[in-house]
Amino acid sequence: MKKILTMGLLTLILSLPVIAQTLRYDSGYTTRRNKLDHFFKMVPWDDSQYKEFTYRSLSSTGSVSEFMNWRAIFPAGFDKNNPQKYPLIVMLHGAGESGRSWQGRFAYSSTDERYDNNGHNLLHGGERHRDAVNRPTSNSRAFPGIIIFPQVSNSGAWESGWNSGLLNPNGKMGIKIIEYMVNNYNADINRIYLHGLSNGAKGTWDLSSKRPDLFAAILPMSGVASNTTEMTNTHVTTPVWLFQGGVDTNPNPTAAQTLINTLKTKGGNPRYTLYPTTGHGTWYAAYEEPDFFSWMLAQDKRKIYVFGGNPLICQGDILKMGFSAGFIAYQWTLNGADITSATSRYLETSQAGTYTVKFQRSDNQWYESFPVNVAQKPGSVFPPTLTNTGSVVLPIDISASNVLDLVAPTGFSEYSWFKNGALVATTTTNTRNIATGTGSATAAGDYTVKVKESSGCQSLLSNVIKVAYTSPHVGPTAPVQANALALSPSRVSLTWANSPGEDYYEIWRYRRALNGYTSQAYKLAGKVNQDVLNFVDSEVLPMAQYFYRIRAIGGNDGMFSNEKLITLPEDSILPTAPTNVQASPVVDLKSTVTWVASTDNVQIASYEVFTGSTLVGTTTTTSYQLSNLLPGTSYTVGVQAVDGRGNRSGLTTTTFYVATEGLLYKYYELLSAPSSLAIIDFSTAPTKTGVVNNFEINVRSRNDQFAFSFDGFIQIDEVGTYTFFTASDDGSRLYIDGVMVVDNDGLHGTIEKSGNYTFNTIGRYPIKVTFFENGGGEVLQVSYDPVGIASKQLIPAGKLFLIGDTNSSSARLSKNVDVSMSESEKEIITTSEVTVYPNPFSDRISVSKGSLEAGEIKIYDHMGQLVKTIEVRTMETSIELYDLPGGIYYMSIGTTKVRLLKKE
Repeated sequence: MKKILTMGLLTLILSLPVIAQTLRYDSGYTTRRNKLDHFFKMVPWDDSQYKEFTYRSLSSTGSVSEFMNWRAIFPAGFDKNNPQKYPLIVMLHGAGESGRSWQGRFAYSSTDERYDNNGHNLLHGGERHRDAVNRPTSNSRAFPGIIIFPQVSNSGAWESGWNSGLLNPNGKMGIKIIEYMVNNYNADINRIYLHGLSNGAKGTWDLSSKRPDLFAAILPMSGVASNTTEMTNTHVTTPVWLFQGGVDTNPNPTAAQTLINTLKTKGGNPRYTLYPTTGHGTWYAAYEEPDFFSWMLAQDKRKIYVFGGNPLICQGDILKMGFSAGFIAYQWTLNGADITSATSRYLETSQAGTYTVKFQRSDNQWYESFPVNVAQKPGSVFPPTLTNTGSVVLPIDISASNVLDLVAPTGFSEYSWFKNGALVATTTTNTRNIATGTGSATAAGDYTVKVKESSGCQSLLSNVIKVAYTSPHVGPTAPVQANALALSPSRVSLTWANSPGEDYYEIWRYRRALNGYTSQAYKLAGKVNQDVLNFVDSEVLPMAQYFYRIRAIGGNDGMFSNEKLITLPEDSILPTAPTNVQASPVVDLKSTVTWVASTDNVQIASYEVFTGSTLVGTTTTTSYQLSNLLPGTSYTVGVQAVDGRGNRSGLTTTTFYVATEGLLYKYYELLSAPSSLAIIDFSTAPTKTGVVNNFEINVRSRNDQFAFSFDGFIQIDEVGTYTFFTASDDGSRLYIDGVMVVDNDGLHGTIEKSGNYTFNTIGRYPIKVTFFENGGGEVLQVSYDPVGIASKQLIPAGKLFLIGDTNSSSARLSKNVDVSMSESEKEIITTSEVTVYPNPFSDRISVSKGSLEAGEIKIYDHMGQLVKTIEVRTMETSIELYDLPGGIYYMSIGTTKVRLLKKE
C-alpha cells in the first residue's frame, strides 16, 4: 500500500505548476521562435482539420521557459461546452518529426520556416487518423473521438530511460497536455489511448508506465520498454498491442518477443503483430490493420483484468483479478459490499459473485470499475484411466532395462500427478517416469492422476497404480519354463509350468549381439493373466538370438523362472512392391514422389528410389523429394521396398515430364479479411502450391479471403518500353525483376491499372504478380502492350516460363547499373564513380564512393521500403548486410542508385 500511495503523491507533484511560473494553454496558435505564431505545413495532404494548440511555461519576466505544440482534430458536431465525453488518441511521433532538430540528421535554424513547425508531427499517421475521425460511426475503421499529436523540439526525446520512474521534461509536458484536454475539451479520462512510433513508441512505454492511471490501452510501434521488469509489472493488466518489423534492428524482433514473453509470463495478455519482411517502418502496415481503431475503442480504464481471461472458477481453484496501476487507493467489493483488507491492485478469490473495484484518482475522488461476474463451473464426472509400462514390482532381480512410466490419456492440457494422495508434479505431458533399470525403494507408493478438462477444471481422480518394492523376493513359487519354439522368422512360442500363488505372469526377453544385431538388455515383453501358461512373442527378428525368463507376480512380490535360449530362422520372404507411385507437380525444379506402403512378414526397413537404373536415395517414409530436375526432361522414377534382412520387392515406376513453361503459384487461405497486400506475408507456408499455365486463380478452393503469389519468367523478344496492366477485384501488384511496375492494391471492384518497364536486352526476366480477394467478385487479368506493332493483350502462356536462361536479367546484373533505370539514372551512376563489390553478395559489400562527400548510405528493399541506414565517413566503406534476407535491394547514396542482389 505504501508503494501505491507514493505513486499517487508523485502524480500530484507532477501535476503542480512550477513555482514562480505561469502556465498557458493557447488554442489557435503555435509557439514558434518563443512567441505565438502559426504552424508551418509539412505534409502533402489537407491538414486543415487539425487545430493548433500550444502549452507554454512563462517565467516571472514573461519569457518562455518551456513549451510544447500540439495539433488536435475533433469529430463532427464537437462542442466542448457539451457534457458529452469523447475518447482520446494521443499519438507520439518519431525522432524524424521533431520540431527543431534530429540528432545527426537535421538542425533547423531559428530563421528556417521549419523551425518549431508543428506540422511535421502529422507526417506518419496524421492522414489515417483524420480519415478515421471523418468516417461514419457505422464504419468499423471509424474513430468518433479526439486525436492529438504533440511535438517535441529535439530528436523525439519523449523519454530518458527509466530515470528512477520519473518522466523527462517532454514526458511531463505531454502529460499536462493530456490533462488539459480532459479538463477543458471533454476527453474521456477512462478512454485515453496512447500510441507512438520509433522514439514515440519508447515514449509510449515511458509515459504509460509512469502515469498508468491515464491510459486505457497502448500501441507502441517499433519500440520496446526501457525497463522490462518495472514496465511489465505496471502493464500486466493493460491492453497492449505491440508492432514489430521482422528485419528491424532497433529494436530487433528478439527484444520485442522477450518483452511480450515477459508480459505473458506475469499473466498478461498482450497482442503482438510481427511483420516478417518489414524493417523499422511498421506503422504503414499497422494503420491498415482492419481493427486498429475499433480495438482501441473496445478498451476502457474501468475494466477489471481477469488473469486467464475467463471469470469462471473450478471447485477449489483460485481466480486472480487485477486493475490498473497508478491510483492512490483501491477497494474491492463482492456483491456490493467492501471486502475487508482487499485494498491492493490485485485480488485472489475462490468465491462466485459480482466484483467491482473502487479506485481513487489524484483528485481524491473515488470511482468504480465495471462489474465482473464470477461464476462457478460445474463439477467433473470424468475419472481418467491410468496405465503403466514396465513392471510395478521392484526391484528386478536380473540385469534389466525396466522403464516404469505412468501413462494418462492424451489430449489434455495439464496433468496433476499424485503419490499416496499428495500432489507431486503438474505437467503438460501425459507420461511420468517412476523407475528405470532395476528400480529403487523410493518408487514404492500408490499413484493417481487428474487431468484438466476442456472446461478448465480438474477431473475426478483416476484409478490407482500400485508400485511395490520387496527385497528380498520370496514368492510366489518360481515358474519352470519349457523349451522356446520358433513359429516363424518373427514369432516365438513360450510355455511354462504353473506357479502356485501367482496373480499374473511377466515375460522378459534379452537379445544377444549376433548376426548383425546389437544386444538388448532384458526388458518386459508382455504380461498374461493368472493361470495362463503360454505366450507368443511377435516382436522378434529373423536370425536373432534371444533369452527368455518368465516371472510370476503375486502379493506384491515376484520370482523369475529358469532361462531359455532360441535362435530364429532366416527370413526369405520378399516384401510386397509399393503401390500407387505418384510424382507431384514440379515446383522450383523439385517433385515429391509418394507411394502406398509395402507389407512384409516381418518389417519394412526402408525404400530405395531410382531414376531410371540409378539409385538416387533411400528413405524410411513413403515419400521422397527429387530436386535439381532438368526442364524439358522425362523422368521414370522407381521405388522398391527392402526388409530387415535385405530382401527386396519388385520395382514400381511412374513417369513424369518437367515442363519449361508456366508459373509457380502459392495459394493462401486467410484467417481474417485482408484490406491490403502490404499486410499479407507471402514468405509463410502457403495452403497449397503448384504450376499453372498463366495467371489463373481458378485453382483456388474458396471465393473469399484468399491470396495468390505467381512467380516465373517472361520472355522478352524486342527491346524497348512495355506497358503492363493488371485488372483485379480486389488488389493486385506486378513486379518485373523485383521492381513494382503496377500497383493496383486495395479493396475495390474490378479496376485496371498500368505501369511501364524498359527492357534493354532480350531474354527472360523475373515476373511476379500478387493478388488478394476479400469478398465480392474474383477477378485477375494480367496484360501487356509490347513494343512494335503488337497491341495490348493478355500475356500469352507461351511467353511465361518456370526458369530463366543465360540471357536473363539475373545473369546480366552489372555491379551498379540496373537495366530498368533510365538513361539519366545510369549516367548519374557512371559519373559518380561509385563501385560496389561483390555484387551479388553474401554477407557484406564494399562501397568505393569516388568523389562523393561523406554522408549516408540507404538500403531499400525491392518494394522501395527503407530497411537500413548507414553513416559514411570515409571514401571506402565495408558494410555488413548479413542480417538481410536473400533478394533484390537498392542502395542510395545521394542521387546515386545501385541495384544489389543478396544471395540466399
